[in-house]
Amino acid sequence: MRHILLLSSLLAAAACLSPVTTLSRQRVALQVTNAARITDELRAQLQAQGATLVKPGEHPDLLLRLSDERFERRLLSVLPESGKAAEYELQYSVQLETETGQRSIQVIQDFTYGEEPGLAKRGEEELLREDLLRRAAYLVLLYAAPPDPN
Repeated sequence: MRHILLLSSLLAAAACLSPVTTLSRQRVALQVTNAARITDELRAQLQAQGATLVKPGEHPDLLLRLSDERFERRLLSVLPESGKAAEYELQYSVQLETETGQRSIQVIQDFTYGEEPGLAKRGEEELLREDLLRRAAYLVLLYAAPPDPN
């Protein structure tokens, strides 16, 4: 599990280092309906890219409409000797709409449940949920950014 968390963290860090340069100096507005969890992460990534956040009515260069976010947790396997859960899949999805169209953003992560104390595992699951939000926010920016003219 620690390897998965480390790999996820490294991938997230690499994603943050890969600039979505076409958003720098852009005026970007967020219009959010039932997608509150991704909003803070998306704002942070937009600001890190050099975008200026504006309200939808302030004539943005790019309007991102986000809706219907959902976390799902699915049982993948059980321990045969005890019947306890051994592996789960976490999935986060959100709907993205821009002036160029609509897209469903989905990120999925498997994680194992061993014999460790339940509170520690819940903490790991919460870290994975935060990582899924980071990855989804990056994908939103990747899909929504206008093509680089260079």
